[in-house]
Amino acid sequence: MNGTPLVSVIVPCYNSGKTLSRTIDSVISQTWENLEIIIINDGSTDTATIELLSLLSTKPKIIVHSQSNKGLASARNSGIRISKGNFILPLDADDWIDDNAIKLMLGAYNQDNRKSIVFSDIKLEGKRLGVKETYCNPFEQLFSNQLPYCMLFPRNVFDEISGYDETLILGLEDWDLNLRLLRSGYKFTKNGNSYFHYTTAPSGMFRDITSKKFGLISKKIRNKFIDNYRIRNLYRTYKLSKEIPSKRYLPFYFAVNFVYEIVPPIVINKIYSFLYKNYNKLMSLKFHMSTLRIKLKNRYER
Repeated sequence: MNGTPLVSVIVPCYNSGKTLSRTIDSVISQTWENLEIIIINDGSTDTATIELLSLLSTKPKIIVHSQSNKGLASARNSGIRISKGNFILPLDADDWIDDNAIKLMLGAYNQDNRKSIVFSDIKLEGKRLGVKETYCNPFEQLFSNQLPYCMLFPRNVFDEISGYDETLILGLEDWDLNLRLLRSGYKFTKNGNSYFHYTTAPSGMFRDITSKKFGLISKKIRNKFIDNYRIRNLYRTYKLSKEIPSKRYLPFYFAVNFVYEIVPPIVINKIYSFLYKNYNKLMSLKFHMSTLRIKLKNRYER
């Protein structure tokens, strides 16, 4: 890439003192030096967090901005508004990136397309370990956010679509953002390296709040994009997306769409919360069933 564009890393923080240092250290250690770190203190009340924020505010390249507690979407928007970078990189206060992450993302950015956005697979840390493959299939994206929130955005993204929806205080604001980006013609470029570390924990916003209200939140998002879910438009998107990599067999989502149409959001809340809470057990059961099927097949073939 020509020149050395400034990258603004936006880090919302709400009582995240136990993990924030690791997050900030991972940014300070970047091989790409032209960057600024903007920490948004979203109404933290924890003494240790407040003391750490005060210390970080004295460091070079770090700006700490405080506001009353308004939620993740508002905090990210606040950070973007005061940033000066040519590119924006959101990063939560309990996650981190490899030392060469920003350099790799900038290297993958399509300079000829001002609507290019860069993402990667996700390294899961904490309660769940491994690499989560990520995709950008427009049809699949209508039903599940397959993209990480930590992506490299050219600044014009937020000038054009007005940032995150601050009414989504219960979560999934990144899913809503990505749907708007796809609708606006933005192209997502996948970098083959996995440099984003996402913390899976026994508690947190998604587990404690979003997973239990998934039906209600997704209903709100579906209503925002209601034309996309009409069967004619849905089928058109499916045909355009058939050859694009996806996590699941795409026709499966027609059944999902039918469920969303007939099942009340409060029931979907309970179903999704159960599936999310028991994910590891269900994956273990799936593995054992697959192993048993292979054994029976081998025995039969003898």
